[in-house]
Amino acid sequence: MLAKSLVTPADTLIFDLEDSIALDQKIKARSKLCEFLKDSTTGATLDPLRVSVRPNGVEDPHFMDDLHAVLAIPSVTTLVIPKVLGPYHLGILERAVGPDRPINIVASIESARAVWGLNDIVQWKPVVNTGVQLKGILFAAEDYCADARVTRTKEGSELLIPRSQIATAARAFGLWGIDMVTVDYQDQEQLALETGSAHRLGFSGKQAIHPHQVQLIQRMFSVTAPEIDYAVKVLNSMQDAIAQGRGAFKLVDRDRVVMIDEPMVKQAKNTLRTARDAGVFTRSFTQLIEKQRAKGVNDAWLYS
Repeated sequence: MLAKSLVTPADTLIFDLEDSIALDQKIKARSKLCEFLKDSTTGATLDPLRVSVRPNGVEDPHFMDDLHAVLAIPSVTTLVIPKVLGPYHLGILERAVGPDRPINIVASIESARAVWGLNDIVQWKPVVNTGVQLKGILFAAEDYCADARVTRTKEGSELLIPRSQIATAARAFGLWGIDMVTVDYQDQEQLALETGSAHRLGFSGKQAIHPHQVQLIQRMFSVTAPEIDYAVKVLNSMQDAIAQGRGAFKLVDRDRVVMIDEPMVKQAKNTLRTARDAGVFTRSFTQLIEKQRAKGVNDAWLYS
């Protein structure tokens, strides 16, 4: 099972030591995972930027042993911390890690209390200058529903508010916002429904629990060639408008006429950043970059 994870195209792999492991198998699972990650064959295959581990929660008796074991493995660059209730949980983690081990943290939001305290969680900073950095928040919908006594439906309206809060909080403080899993991994229609809404809500990614889900999620979080070309058209028209001393401008796009101003320009830039991250460069996008560089236009926006 561990070896099979190496061939999945997922952007990040989360090796779980928490809920997926039976209580009487915790120690064995930890040992097996560490052995796998330390193996030279694994190390030669797996990009450290893709390696994350979910230890048991900070109040669990296995937490410290999990933490010390995985931090001894240089390829582990991210920890997904379950059952985070508030910034004090991240403080416990910080003190346990110490000052000399760089590690990224994704806080898993799994309860009504965590959703209520999102503002404090996303603003958490280390007390001292350590290598511990909060990089993202993740929505564990099934745990949240069990805690908040929410009845799950396929339509999902009951989760619109917490999902919106999590996506917005992540964007507000420059964190990754990772959406919930689609538990029926064979239902591609449901996966498409939930992934589409996650993208529209502003999440930066979505969890997958089966390799069959990865391709659809990645495709729906990417951008299409027509979307890229439209964004390029917006930016080209913006440059023409600036040259003419205009802020807002009219854009004719096929069978519609659109009034463009600064918020829409920002959306166009977001589209092109997503395309860059995905390695999707259409002809028009490449020409835009070349034209801006030839004119000495600062293209730092593309890398911000």
